Amino acid sequence: MFVKLGLQLNSDMSMRICSAASIAENPLLAAVPSVCGHGSTVQQLQFFAFLRFDGEGFHVLWIVINNNKHPLYWRDTSVCIKGPAVNLLQVQFFLSWFFAGGKDDFGDKNIYLKQPPERKGNAIVAVAASGPSSEAPYIMETIILAISQAKKTIRISTPYFIPTDELTTALLISASNGIKVELILPAKSDSFIVQHASFSFIKPLLQRGVNIYLYEKGFMHSKTISIDSSLAFVGTVNIDARSFYLNFEITSVIYEPGLCKAMENSFEKDKKSSRLVTLEQWQSRPVFHRGLDSVCRLLSALL
Repeated sequence: MFVKLGLQLNSDMSMRICSAASIAENPLLAAVPSVCGHGSTVQQLQFFAFLRFDGEGFHVLWIVINNNKHPLYWRDTSVCIKGPAVNLLQVQFFLSWFFAGGKDDFGDKNIYLKQPPERKGNAIVAVAASGPSSEAPYIMETIILAISQAKKTIRISTPYFIPTDELTTALLISASNGIKVELILPAKSDSFIVQHASFSFIKPLLQRGVNIYLYEKGFMHSKTISIDSSLAFVGTVNIDARSFYLNFEITSVIYEPGLCKAMENSFEKDKKSSRLVTLEQWQSRPVFHRGLDSVCRLLSALL
């Protein structure tokens, strides 16, 4: 059983831009090798998704460990939440833990669930979560609802873009309605098939005036959405059917002017490291590349 959507007021927010090169400068990231083990030669690049909690703060992030043998620059975004909204995330952690067969050996749960929770700031924070046991794709529905309410701008960054028909239609309608829709995707993905399948969805968006940027500095792994510079999504969810229907995913939905401004500034900075795709350029690509995109799209239901 998964929480559909929770809402809490008076929470404090902070955002961190992460890259594989920043581990030594980040105490939280630097501590991970001691937990996961040193000297691993199985993979040059290791990455983990986890929620760190101490009853006071909750970190929603992906952690990337690069042993400096891999040239990849990994661009990511995490968010630290403090205050009443921590309880929403904590409850979701317990639900996931017990669903997976975890034991109830946490002791006094009041350590993790503050009653009443202390107010830390003025942010309005909601949490959308879904998984294979969910009655509906709650995260997808939350995103589509937010897109439908946009008045000026929709900005999305995602590493994997294999959108459902519902989400594609929502973006097309928004762009046709005069809303500025911008999308940042990795120019080079960590999955050959997924990348070309993603590319097969680009043309219809370009035809409606969506601005699509291909991030060239490294691998864009940030999973964020910004609506009208006033509502921000930061979480684990990709823009694909697997995240919406099959995976255990969670995203924070945040209204806080300072965080939303930081998100906008980050997006603008990423655009400078990206290449704007035009419809003319996309249609003039070699036939082989366009055909490869179409073939890989046939596998999109499995990706």
